[in-house]
Amino acid sequence: MRCPACGAENARRTRVCEQCGQTLPMRMRRFGRWLQLGLLGILLGIGAGYLAQLYPRISKRRQVDALLQQALATAQQIKSTGLRDEALMRVAEAQALAGQDEAAQAAIQQIKLPVNRSQAWLRIAAALARTAWHQSSASAPYQLHAAVSAARQIENIDLRAYALADIAKWQARVGETAASERTFQEALASAHSISDASWRCKLLIEIAKAQKQAKQPAAAKQTFQEALAAAQQIGDSERRIEAIVQIASAQAQVKLYADARTTAQQIKDASVRAKALVKIATIQDIRGASRPAIKQVLREAQKAVQQIPAPHQRVEHLVTIANVQRAIGEEEVAKQTLQEALAVARQIRDADRRDEALSLIANEQATARQFEAALATARQIKDPDQRAEPLAQIVRWQAGARQFDAALAAARQIVNDEQRARALAHIAHYQAFFGLLEPALATARQIKDADIRARALWDISREHASRGQFDIALSIAQQIDSKEWRSWALSSIARKQAELHQIDAALRTVNSIPKNLQKVEALTYIVEKLLGVPPEFEILDEE
Repeated sequence: MRCPACGAENARRTRVCEQCGQTLPMRMRRFGRWLQLGLLGILLGIGAGYLAQLYPRISKRRQVDALLQQALATAQQIKSTGLRDEALMRVAEAQALAGQDEAAQAAIQQIKLPVNRSQAWLRIAAALARTAWHQSSASAPYQLHAAVSAARQIENIDLRAYALADIAKWQARVGETAASERTFQEALASAHSISDASWRCKLLIEIAKAQKQAKQPAAAKQTFQEALAAAQQIGDSERRIEAIVQIASAQAQVKLYADARTTAQQIKDASVRAKALVKIATIQDIRGASRPAIKQVLREAQKAVQQIPAPHQRVEHLVTIANVQRAIGEEEVAKQTLQEALAVARQIRDADRRDEALSLIANEQATARQFEAALATARQIKDPDQRAEPLAQIVRWQAGARQFDAALAAARQIVNDEQRARALAHIAHYQAFFGLLEPALATARQIKDADIRARALWDISREHASRGQFDIALSIAQQIDSKEWRSWALSSIARKQAELHQIDAALRTVNSIPKNLQKVEALTYIVEKLLGVPPEFEILDEE
């Protein structure tokens, strides 16, 4: 070490200069070295922390890329054109969500049917728009712009208008008001260019619903009026009336209840008017409307029913009215309505129509868990095959009420082989739902129809997978003879494993799926879970 006073060289770690006796600054030198090492350590720690955060992202990205390549290769192996197109649609959607735009476009170019290519772009546009809702305020507009670009690739003008309306709704929800209005105008322009009045009406209905969900009620009402004008231009009377019913239902879905009732009241045919009003009441119940409001619509429907000359049509509407009455807690009123329906049914002279009417009543009684009344009504049905349907429904609801012995006894009364098989499948489903694995499997094995038996085993497997009981679910899935249903069962298990972030287990399950379409479906679902894509959901009005 050099002495700062005389410049003489001294041995390392010497405290005093041997030449002049000056104290050497050893401690400061050592402190500086330790300071340098400390700063280096801090920098290395920060770098290690950053790399620790970055590595999982890189690893996940590599895993996503590998899974998408596997899904694409699997899709390309499918021989059926329709199924291969469906698989490629799923792959392209997942690639777009992963930001692989060029790969998604290449996958879509491999789709053979033009309508399926349009469907693929529609799915991509819808997925990008939906996931933008969960993006940050900075990135959401860019993702929605990508969704609009995807929608403009749709060759089918009907689907393009539908996609644009859906995107505009999400743009409004993330605060992109000006962009939303432009996109709605583009959607309306596409709809207006359609010459077929029926299709134009359907698209205007969808655009109006999206406008209301985007909190643009005045625009929605205007578009509904345009839809009504288009409906009036439909030449076929039945299709014209059905279009008006769809408009009334759509208005109710977006909580324009007064407008919906006004639309329904325009229908001259009493039977169709009753149908529209009951639909409105049903939607009001689902959307949480007040009970007095629902009862008012039901009273209007009952007035329309009284004007229907055909007794079998009166029975049909009385049964649907009873269903809504029961849903809103008017149990006794619903029973009275069903008694009225029974009285009308007995007046029907045609035997087949009388049996159909009695079948409707028995189904509703079974749904209401009025099992004795339902069985009594079913016994009045003369045709054994017609009687089989309500008996199967009785079995279904008895099993849902855990009355398994009664359900099995009712199932034995069914002479129609297919309906008896479906009834046993209902019992097996509820036995599995209530955790009765062995009885469920025993019931499923009683089913003679191979396809229905396979579906029942799939249902049991899926129920256990939903509870995280994957070993049991896999064991049941492997018992399914049908490759199709076994593939759907294994796909359901893999999806649930992915939802619980058991990715390695999900991939092992995927590798055991025999059918390529279901394998692609499971692989792309796993990719979506790795990307954090939210599930599909519907925007409801918040008013």
